[in-house]
Amino acid sequence: MKLYQTVKDSDLLLSETDLYDLHKDYERKGETTYTDAGELHKIYMDESKTFQEWEGFGGAFTESAADVFNRMSPEKQKIMMEAYFHPEKGIGYNFCRTHINSCDFSLENWACCETEDPELKDFNLARDKQQIIPMIEWAKELANEEITLFSSPWSPPAWMKTNGKMNHGGKLKGEHRQIWALYYCKYIKAMHAEGITISALTIQNEPAATQIWDSCVSLRKRNVILSVITLALLWTKRGQGHIKLVCWDHNRAEAYDRAQKMFDDEVACKYVYGIGIHWYMGDNYQNLKLINDIYRDKKIWFTEGCQENGPHIGDWNVGERYAHSMIND
Repeated sequence: MKLYQTVKDSDLLLSETDLYDLHKDYERKGETTYTDAGELHKIYMDESKTFQEWEGFGGAFTESAADVFNRMSPEKQKIMMEAYFHPEKGIGYNFCRTHINSCDFSLENWACCETEDPELKDFNLARDKQQIIPMIEWAKELANEEITLFSSPWSPPAWMKTNGKMNHGGKLKGEHRQIWALYYCKYIKAMHAEGITISALTIQNEPAATQIWDSCVSLRKRNVILSVITLALLWTKRGQGHIKLVCWDHNRAEAYDRAQKMFDDEVACKYVYGIGIHWYMGDNYQNLKLINDIYRDKKIWFTEGCQENGPHIGDWNVGERYAHSMIND
């Protein structure tokens, strides 16, 4: 086991340090010396007590991130990509998310099939190919292909929804449930044709939220379970039954309630790999413990955590917020 430290206002930036020497206050002068050790902090590890298996760590490939990235110089692009994805030169991201259709981090609303057609004949990845897929390909190369990628939809195409818009919530029309399931299948197949494996999908990003950006409300237990079963059966029929399906994909506050609704259903439970959670609207870590204690065979994925309200360049508190979330999850 190795220990790395990043310390504010110091030269310790992802720096490997002594495994057992953790002190409250210290400074480095050549070899490690301690001038004001103060209270000794100890971490005890009980190897006989285990929790969830660690599956990976990473971030998100979004259209807006790729667009900003492509405005950087080639030299800075290389530095950034290696910092994130290189297993030796960087932090080795290996578990990442991307979006089906546009999301809140896109340049505008768009869908892979804008045409109202039950067969989705016009389905394409034109927007993904412009900026998102090239970035994913570079990341895969740096990570020696060892990246697990999952996708989430923020909204179906406008023509599938009750409000006729990708923004401002609305719901999936009941008559389009089968077509929407086919949409997922076409997306997985199209990405595979580009050399990109989608290992898992979340059913719907933030299904309890009506947002000014891409969003779609999906809360009724019956409708969610029907969507799960429809999608799972279609995947199996089309040889995509290995794809993992993750439910909820929203805040911890309601995660246990949603886990009960999904995992206590004998049919839906068979098809759902785990539950995705976000960090907004409070900590509520006790809900994750309940899920893990009761549904031991189901996984918990932290699928989104984004600092709100614009850029916070150089703000150390943002980094500490991520650490707080990861440690408590």
